[in-house]
Amino acid sequence: MNNNNSFTKNLSKIKKLSKIETLSKVEDLSKIEDLSKIEQLLSEQLTGKERRKYNEKRIYELGAKPQKGVKIPTPIALGMQAKRLERENKKLQEAKNLGLYHHSIKHNWAGSTFSLSKKNKRNYRDKGIKIGIGKVKGGMLTLSSNDIKKVQNSNRIKKRSKKKRK
Repeated sequence: MNNNNSFTKNLSKIKKLSKIETLSKVEDLSKIEDLSKIEQLLSEQLTGKERRKYNEKRIYELGAKPQKGVKIPTPIALGMQAKRLERENKKLQEAKNLGLYHHSIKHNWAGSTFSLSKKNKRNYRDKGIKIGIGKVKGGMLTLSSNDIKKVQNSNRIKKRSKKKRK
């Protein structure tokens, strides 16, 4: 009897919790609905270019991958990069002349120059074991019979013949 009574108490607690949970879920859904309506109203007021930008941003937020940048021929890209660096240096020099520059805030004036200099540095690394014999094809070392003979004969002591070579 006591067991049955505790079961009904637990059941009533679960029912109360489920009612509270459903109420909180309903409130959450209504808040989400309200936010989506507000967002829709705001997006309707945007002009063409702003609307496209807004929609693109929303798509990226939902998980779409951003598009690749425009491909530019290398000589033109290098020229653009040099010009950008020149403009940044000119801007930095102007800030120094006006007294706006201080070494503690140099990262504000460096702009993308700092990141470009990091990108230009190559990280050299050891590319694996340098093998003296055989050929590596598709990640496998291929040994010819001559390579095997060379390794086997290297253990033997070579006797020099007294004959002179011509």
